[in-house]
Amino acid sequence: MFLKTLSFAVAMGMIAGQASALRCITPTVAETFERTQASPFSYVIVLGSFDISETVAAGDIASTHGKPYDLNVQFSGQAFGAHGFAPIGNLSVRVFVQCISVWCGYPPNSDGLALAFLRMDDAGYALDTGPCGGDVFAQVSAQDIATIERLAKEAHE
Repeated sequence: MFLKTLSFAVAMGMIAGQASALRCITPTVAETFERTQASPFSYVIVLGSFDISETVAAGDIASTHGKPYDLNVQFSGQAFGAHGFAPIGNLSVRVFVQCISVWCGYPPNSDGLALAFLRMDDAGYALDTGPCGGDVFAQVSAQDIATIERLAKEAHE
């Protein structure tokens, strides 16, 4: 009987948790670096800005109603290589925005500097985002950049 009561209480807690809000642990830059390094896909680390102004309006994003979507954006800035970050030309990037129930990720913000991990696939560059974070960091600090440089150096030693 105790087990049945405990199971019911856990189930009710899960339902109540889903109804109230999504709670996430947003990955750190270091965790994302490690995950992408262990991935079977190739990634490019970039630092710069994304331009979504020609692609989507805020109303378009709000109208997705919890359904995943993708969009094309332009990136300009720097890519990380053997000697650190270096300027690159503009890149066309396909952003894949994932959802969990009604909570969705968001495309990169057009305002300010972003650090992103772009997945390379047959179609070009891709960026994955979700409601609990993704492969883009909008609030980039000098410490984040130093972390990338340190981890890359360690990975090649």
